[in-house]
Amino acid sequence: MAFYKEVRGLLHSGVLVHADLPDPALAVTGVVAADGGDALYALIATATSVSYPPGTVRLPGLDPGRVYHVRPQPPAAVPDGNAAAWGAALPWCAPRGIRLTGRMLDTAGLRMPVLYPDRVMLVRATAADDPSDEVVTE
Repeated sequence: MAFYKEVRGLLHSGVLVHADLPDPALAVTGVVAADGGDALYALIATATSVSYPPGTVRLPGLDPGRVYHVRPQPPAAVPDGNAAAWGAALPWCAPRGIRLTGRMLDTAGLRMPVLYPDRVMLVRATAADDPSDEVVTE
């Protein structure tokens, strides 16, 4: 209930977005605030993917010129499968998250964690207070 109260303004007033993915076993849907300062995405595994590990997924709808703090969002913040062993390979999955530009998130995206079928992982992207702080540029 506390999580819903935290995000209900975003959920009820934001713009619904979807990413087009080549893998039919994966889906990405999200809600982006009208001002582009906050977004919540669901990374969804609807079946077992034919590729291993899964590729990258785009996070559409963000302002390409802004820097975003991207991190897992509780309560669905822990990937299952063997993603826990990929800590170094998926730095955005760590509680601290990572900072990337909206352009990078929309074009290159994030590596999708391995999820069991019918599982979801929530990802939060909020505009960074200090855009120069720890931005990944490559």
